[in-house]
Amino acid sequence: MIQEERIKKLNNYIFQDNKYILYWMQASQRTIFNHALEYSIYLANKYDKPLIVYFGLSDIYPDANLRHYNFMIQGLQEVEKSLKNRGIKFIIQSLAFLNKVGKKIFRNKVEMLVIEL
Repeated sequence: MIQEERIKKLNNYIFQDNKYILYWMQASQRTIFNHALEYSIYLANKYDKPLIVYFGLSDIYPDANLRHYNFMIQGLQEVEKSLKNRGIKFIIQSLAFLNKVGKKIFRNKVEMLVIEL
């Protein structure tokens, strides 16, 4: 179980029986020792909802170059394989996509959003 001090409720959400739990993965690009992922899995199981893990890819990381992105993408491929083995859908999209289209896609479908702080 996740330690209570790791959980910070950001609003007074009322359960509405939407379609899935969404975990927005960003800093913790791994499936081992990832408390936000484990909490997301706990919520998905508790509410009997599928879990979707989203990673927002950005081209504005300070001082990042092609080699950095290549390394990150290789790691995300490992994340995708690990999540698939656990029956969890993984979506990688640009943050620009989220700003333009994703808000409409996610609106009224996400039961809970788990983020890393």
